[in-house]
Amino acid sequence: MNGPFNLAFLDPPYAQNLGEGALASMLKGGWLTPQAKVIYEMARTESAPDATDFTQLDERVYGNTKISFLRTVQQ
Repeated sequence: MNGPFNLAFLDPPYAQNLGEGALASMLKGGWLTPQAKVIYEMARTESAPDATDFTQLDERVYGNTKISFLRTVQQ
């Protein structure tokens, strides 16, 4: 598969603060298109990622899991 991609799913280990780094790496590496969607899974107790290059579109909670729906800011 070749990038960049317009959709990414992230499911880093819960409560280890790895998601923000993964988001930054995807941008730095050119893996995401402008306006790409990112589905980010985390523990219910975790805060949404603090990533200025993304806009949060929605957030849903399912049991102990929280899912943030993000979109890259136009680049």
